[in-house]
Amino acid sequence: MSAYGQAVAQLPRGLPVLINLADPLHALAAFYGILAQGRPCGIGDDRIAASAPPGTFHVLDTQLPPHDPRDMPVSPQPSLFITFTGGTTGTPKAILRDQSSWLYSFARQGIVPNDRVAVLGALSHSLALYATVEALHQMADVYLLSGLRPRAQLDAIRGHDVTVLYATPTQLKLLGGSPPLRGCSSAAARLTLRRERRPKRCFPMPGSSCSTAQAKQVSSRFPTPKPLRGQSARPIPA
Repeated sequence: MSAYGQAVAQLPRGLPVLINLADPLHALAAFYGILAQGRPCGIGDDRIAASAPPGTFHVLDTQLPPHDPRDMPVSPQPSLFITFTGGTTGTPKAILRDQSSWLYSFARQGIVPNDRVAVLGALSHSLALYATVEALHQMADVYLLSGLRPRAQLDAIRGHDVTVLYATPTQLKLLGGSPPLRGCSSAAARLTLRRERRPKRCFPMPGSSCSTAQAKQVSSRFPTPKPLRGQSARPIPA
């Protein structure tokens, strides 16, 4: 049992766990460790924790001793988990999900083991969490680029030969373009006709297209990210 799994095992059952950890690798370790105990949980941030009514969640905001993310459980027990909307129209909304729904999507989407996936958003956003968990499930490499400026994100995409990009339309606009990609997935906002054309022009994908639908951390503190080996799975036909 992981340190995070042990920590929540001491909590009374009944309330889901809100993971509010600044380090994304620890947030992922907590997410997998808690799910392995069959406890509903989700990754949030300070804003989500502050806006949640009292008694809604057990908030986990203490980082536990160093944890190697490669030790994350390979096959978490089937469990419910929580994702959050971005809150652009008000208070972030919590969405209760079943693992089987994401596993169903992973089996029909496009990340494969030799992909290198860039995720621009924070794990508290459902698109970023989905992309990261899918890549880990597929045993691909993931680059977590949240917190970097667009220019630094673009440098990381180029420097690590990223093949698949996950970003919101706003993030794509700020990024401005990229080297050729095998796939580009966007969600969390409606793509207008003008925006739909922009990704195809600025984010070229030879032999592929742009769809709307292990990990390495890249940040100023970790300039040379180390891979997190993923878990197990197949592709998103564009």
